[in-house]
Amino acid sequence: MKDELLHELKRCIVTLKTRVDLKGTGSVQEPHAPPAAPNENVPILLDFGGEQASEHLLASNIQNESTGAPSRPASEAICAVAAVNLVPSDQSASRKPVVHIIRDTDPELKRLCVMIEKVFRRGLRQQSSVFGIVKKDYWSWLEYLAESKANNNPHYSIIVQKIKSSAKFLTAQGRGRCFIRAALNKKILHVPIEIMYKNTELLHSLYDPLTSLFTNEDSREFILGLFSGLLTAINFDLKIRNASFLDETWELPEFRQLELVPSEDLGLTIRYIQSRAVVVDADPYGVAGEDGKVEVGDVIDEVHQISVYDSKPIVIQQILQDHVGWPITIGVIKPWVATASEGGHCGGGSNLFQPIEKRLWEISATYPKVKKLLDSVHCGASEEAADCSTMCVEGKQYWLCTYIGETHVGNVGGSQLIEPTIQRMLKDRKWTDDRQVLIAAYEADITVLDRSSKQHLWTHSFPEISSCGRRVDSNKCFAYIVGNNICNIADSFTCHLFEAPNPEVSREILQNIAQGFKRTTWLT
Repeated sequence: MKDELLHELKRCIVTLKTRVDLKGTGSVQEPHAPPAAPNENVPILLDFGGEQASEHLLASNIQNESTGAPSRPASEAICAVAAVNLVPSDQSASRKPVVHIIRDTDPELKRLCVMIEKVFRRGLRQQSSVFGIVKKDYWSWLEYLAESKANNNPHYSIIVQKIKSSAKFLTAQGRGRCFIRAALNKKILHVPIEIMYKNTELLHSLYDPLTSLFTNEDSREFILGLFSGLLTAINFDLKIRNASFLDETWELPEFRQLELVPSEDLGLTIRYIQSRAVVVDADPYGVAGEDGKVEVGDVIDEVHQISVYDSKPIVIQQILQDHVGWPITIGVIKPWVATASEGGHCGGGSNLFQPIEKRLWEISATYPKVKKLLDSVHCGASEEAADCSTMCVEGKQYWLCTYIGETHVGNVGGSQLIEPTIQRMLKDRKWTDDRQVLIAAYEADITVLDRSSKQHLWTHSFPEISSCGRRVDSNKCFAYIVGNNICNIADSFTCHLFEAPNPEVSREILQNIAQGFKRTTWLT
């Protein structure tokens, strides 16, 4: 069995396991506390926002193969499995192992989830209908198997039921991703695969035997070994409530749960942008804005544990009115990427969460405080900061941009292709594939560097460039089309799409490109 995806997945899991083992090595002294008695009915909480689903971890026997110790209830084994072989056998009972836990801020977590999703999607059949091909995702069969008679795992059933009833998702992609995260928490990622393997007819109806990893005997045993072996030896504590943006990306923003004093008004001005309740103004003396608890740029995710994703401001007001006199509980998504810091706190700094950032740019011209936030992040810490849209490298000025990607547009590269190509590329955009770059338009060519390493990526001369431009409704983004030779003899053209820090920079770059060649057509 030689598949690069599976070997990369194994390397990622081994990296996590090794780090867990290294950080978990050792013990903590508790001289006055007797060892706790095993509890076979440890309550397990699964919380997606709203009501909590409480279940009991069923007792099962797990043999400690490395020490030959007698079997223990699963409730005890789950707590200790990540520390097997880490504590000397002669250690006193008053010392317990330090167990390292993988949380949302772990740098390897996103990579692990992306590869698990790729395994689930490889070779997945698309459903045919009288109207054409209907795109299906792996969530459809995860949901089906959870409700089938073949499933006897309560964790699996409860997770799927909670995801189905959650208002935090609009897509099968978001639900599937939430399942992967919840299954890592509960150590059951292998369960639906085991059920599917027992039904060969179902397996082949779901996956193409020529391309799927699940239909190949060697690879499926390898997958099952990883999911039921190495992965279950790692303890995950992922915030399942931080799930609203899984529809769009695997990247996680900073999520906070706040409890505010009773009030009929939050003191916030909220505008819905692409289904998100974005705070565009906050009264610094209001119950939410006081002490900076909720700030401009934040997204209100839930109020009194009720999701307000894809809703309306009047719904938020109605929820508050229905709970007059109660302490106000809200879930807030900060516009920062969740990152680890000294005290285990997430977020902050200048690393904006891109799905929120693009919404903020959309309304920045209308709301001055939103524009101020974006300027302060991109240009330093204040309105008076110097222009930060450019960087000097070896005496030459470059613009700071995000490279979204490239796509082949055919054997012609006229300006009429700019608008539809940008629209299609933005629709198919994978935020995780974005790359931070530096771009310069000199007298004879366009040069692009990697922003971090300053490494040269490519140079395209103006005779090779057939057109450039942007769309009115996405005016931060700009594109140019380049041929595989000078335009007059080129027979293959590729569109390169970038995103500038703001529309003004986008315009400036296009104006500089336009000065370099006469064929350009660009839209204001």
